[in-house]
Amino acid sequence: MPESGPAPAGAQSTARRSPFADALRGFALVGICVVNLPWIASSPPGDSSALDGAARLLVLALFEGKFFVLFSLLFGFGFQRQLERVRAGRATPSSYARRLVGLFVLGGLHATLLYVGDILTAYALLGAVLWAVRDLPDRRLLAIAGGCVAVAAVAFALLSWGGSDGGGGEGAAAREAARQAYLGSFAQALNQRLEDLPFGLLIVLLFNWPLAFAAFCAGVVAGRRGLLDDPARLARALPPVPLLAAGAVVGNIASAAAYRLPGGWPSGGAGALLAVGAPCLSALYLLALARAWRAPRARAFMERWLAPAGRMSLSNYLGQSLLANLLFMGWGFGLYGSLGAAALLPASLAIAAAGLVASRFWLRRFRAGPAERLLRAWAR
Repeated sequence: MPESGPAPAGAQSTARRSPFADALRGFALVGICVVNLPWIASSPPGDSSALDGAARLLVLALFEGKFFVLFSLLFGFGFQRQLERVRAGRATPSSYARRLVGLFVLGGLHATLLYVGDILTAYALLGAVLWAVRDLPDRRLLAIAGGCVAVAAVAFALLSWGGSDGGGGEGAAAREAARQAYLGSFAQALNQRLEDLPFGLLIVLLFNWPLAFAAFCAGVVAGRRGLLDDPARLARALPPVPLLAAGAVVGNIASAAAYRLPGGWPSGGAGALLAVGAPCLSALYLLALARAWRAPRARAFMERWLAPAGRMSLSNYLGQSLLANLLFMGWGFGLYGSLGAAALLPASLAIAAAGLVASRFWLRRFRAGPAERLLRAWAR
């Protein structure tokens, strides 16, 4: 990509949303649900069947670490659109700051009440850092993105080396205590979640923060150049497919296979590979959707079923966790710890699909999702 500086006020049209960006958000939400549900549902350690093992390997290779990168790219794209509104005098920096505060509060409630792996608080804090680098030229932003990928490789290696559970008596006892708490009352589950929160925050810090900020920076560049408004230009701007495919295969298939081997050989190297492979596969997904957008039937499907969820992505993200808690916690249907990976994969797809359908019908009556309306009212 050639270097360019910040777009002047009014250089991009901010009057309307990007339908393709909304569809991409909806697509990312499906993958996020596939990754998050096993953490909320706590599938039993190990694989009780070959089918469970295959499903877990599939999630590791094709989903883990890929879809939050796409979602983060779209956060950076949305940030650039908001920045253009500020520069055009249609919004103020204080409204952006209030939006980040609101996002942080929602994320804190989400992490405490529903899912310790919440990403919203990270987005709020990283969004403040993104404001500090908003005027850097494209080349600098892409260099920062590359540096963040390198940091992610180190962070993923640390996670891999420290991730062996050991499966001993202490670990088994802790898992059983957590299972009993999550199968208990809402208060018991809340207390257990508070105990789990420090570890969850550490995982999010190491696993999500570096790649998320890398994608933020790339999203800002994409927003300046209008790439998500024109999928054909986006497809031409992405790195060559053979290069992306090589990175995706080496980084994802190899790392997923390594995680599945006894002892996690070589666990640190597997984590470092994933830090490169995940963005490569994310880019291939992005390219596939950009090309599909040109086909009328595929575009109609994405506009009908994916874009509405993308328009209310915050509501969908929170709704997925709420529905998962209802299914798996003791104060709901009490399925916590009872389903293996093979059962959780279709369950996660069903939860995501429910959000897609609900979004389509919701937006027939309302202009925005409930969480979006709440955040927008606060940010005014």
